[in-house]
Amino acid sequence: MMAAMVLGKEVLPPPGTWAPMDVKIMMTAMMIHFPVSIVYGLIGAWLMHRFDWIGALMIGATLGAAIYVVNFYMVAPVAFPWFLMGRDWIGAFSHITFGAILGCVYVALRRPRLQRAPA
Repeated sequence: MMAAMVLGKEVLPPPGTWAPMDVKIMMTAMMIHFPVSIVYGLIGAWLMHRFDWIGALMIGATLGAAIYVVNFYMVAPVAFPWFLMGRDWIGAFSHITFGAILGCVYVALRRPRLQRAPA
């Protein structure tokens, strides 16, 4: 579905069938998906930079849910109608999980705050 944004909806398999493996389609989809995920990750980091584990996890999960709603219920009907088939619990769960993992990984990898020495 991501590759069809660039290559056209002709690359989509017929409804109810499996898509055959195609390196060009897969690489095109990844060239779109990775940068978009990085941007979402940077947005998440900006939102959760002052929070601990639980706060970052909750913010991340909420961000994932918001990304799902915006992309599948606001953008897709207008720009990419083939994404409507992704409106299911798997799509919602994967986006919420992305956000939750983003929050946990951000907290685990962020640099500790520098503490000033007493004057």
